[in-house]
Amino acid sequence: MLTSLLDPIRRLIDWFEPEHISNVPAPSSTKIIVKVGDNVVGAIQSFKSIECLSKHYACSVKIYANRVRFDKLKVSEAFGKGFIHPNAQRLPFQITVENNGESNMEVQNAWVNDIGYAYDVGDYIIADNIEFEAEFVKIKKP
Repeated sequence: MLTSLLDPIRRLIDWFEPEHISNVPAPSSTKIIVKVGDNVVGAIQSFKSIECLSKHYACSVKIYANRVRFDKLKVSEAFGKGFIHPNAQRLPFQITVENNGESNMEVQNAWVNDIGYAYDVGDYIIADNIEFEAEFVKIKKP
């Protein structure tokens, strides 16, 4: 019975794997990759919204992400603890949005503000509803 309960979660994890993402039909061909430095530590399924928060002349960006998958071993570099929590983050994330292998948007120095429900599945941590605050967003014009 436990095996049948884990099957949907395993299929979800498989969806995030790069070799599977490239086989997804065109409308879903966008990949959202989470990095620490040059190391890929996870992937985001989709963004809910992106807001610009004006602070005088500067602007920081809030990103609300649906379902994020982190590799347990790789993401530990960003967090000082063995778990994901906004207060434990030591290094910022770089988030890259790729479409057909080409980078369209880069979010730099993203810090986790809030995390919804997170759960461990094998070698991965899957978190729902993460709010990031980033210092800079670079968007490539078409």
